[in-house]
Amino acid sequence: MWLRAARLLSAIVLVVLVQASVRAANSIQQTDIRPQGYGMHATGGATQCHFADEASLRNCLGRGGALAIADVAFSIDPGRNPLMVAPNTTLDGKGLLTITPSLYGLEIRVSNVIIRNVLFHGTGRRASLLPQIYPDANCTTPALAKDVFGCMVGIHVLARARNVWIDHNTFSDCGDICISVWDNNDGTGHPDAITISNNVFRNSFFAIGVGVAGTAVTLPAPGHLTFYGNLFSAIFRRQPRVSGGYQGHAFNNYYTGPPCHGVGPGLGLGLGFGPSVEANGEILMENNVAERDTCGSHIGNYDFSPAPGNGVAKGHGKINASQNIGFVSDQGNSVRDRLPIARADQDHLDFMPTYVYQLLPTDKVRELVLANAGAHQ
Repeated sequence: MWLRAARLLSAIVLVVLVQASVRAANSIQQTDIRPQGYGMHATGGATQCHFADEASLRNCLGRGGALAIADVAFSIDPGRNPLMVAPNTTLDGKGLLTITPSLYGLEIRVSNVIIRNVLFHGTGRRASLLPQIYPDANCTTPALAKDVFGCMVGIHVLARARNVWIDHNTFSDCGDICISVWDNNDGTGHPDAITISNNVFRNSFFAIGVGVAGTAVTLPAPGHLTFYGNLFSAIFRRQPRVSGGYQGHAFNNYYTGPPCHGVGPGLGLGLGFGPSVEANGEILMENNVAERDTCGSHIGNYDFSPAPGNGVAKGHGKINASQNIGFVSDQGNSVRDRLPIARADQDHLDFMPTYVYQLLPTDKVRELVLANAGAHQ
């Protein structure tokens, strides 16, 4: 009797161990159930709304409270009419939806939004749709920053957007920038509480830009963002760039690509850079990994000196980097940008994360990011 019970107990234990092992093995491929970080309160929408073309997609995104789900594979270029997202909305592209903006893709001005499993890809246009405003636009082979203005912006977060989670998307060949988090471009409005996680950013001049308009005379209270689990591959600059008093926490991201000599897909003239801050922006960097000599391996904190008549100086940024692999301190992308005195990458920050989070050891970051990041079907 006791032998039969012992065998039964052993079988139960074996089943539990096998199930735990399977869960652990599959955890690399599973998307997060909830966001970590400053966007942790994003819950999105719950009422299922299926879409299969542009009209039904716009309907789902515009109703509010929807869980918008792609049913078939298709592509859309919103042109001059970005896809506006209503409050309390989740967009799940299921790896089927591809947005190819020739100007703006998704526009988020509201609270409680989740965007995941969408592919964003540049259209390859050489000029902007707004040539009267951006006459120098070159969206396919930009050499200088001025060349990309007026080109593709994948996701534009602005105004009073709050509690936003951008997760498991794939961005490639972004003409201008893959994700822009900005005010109303006049110092008003101030997005906050945003998590950007488990995305792929590939072959682009800029990846993520966060800040306040240079014309703002004073800075608002700091906004907050979290970046984790993202892959940055062959990105030239802004991985991310945090400015305008924003405070960002970047952990467990992986940076790779060709040596940063200003050549190759998506790369411009001069030296590029990875995580960077200016204008009182701050970044806490923990347990990130960069392949040496890539653009992403160069971190920097710069002074903000706007062009004459375009705002006021807002000071330098601060970076505190610890337990990262492969990064070097760099004070700019040219002799003109280098600071007169070197700044360390162990600045004292005015914030610390207010949430619980889990750091992967650096020897696991590359493997797990490559296996998990990007849009999933």
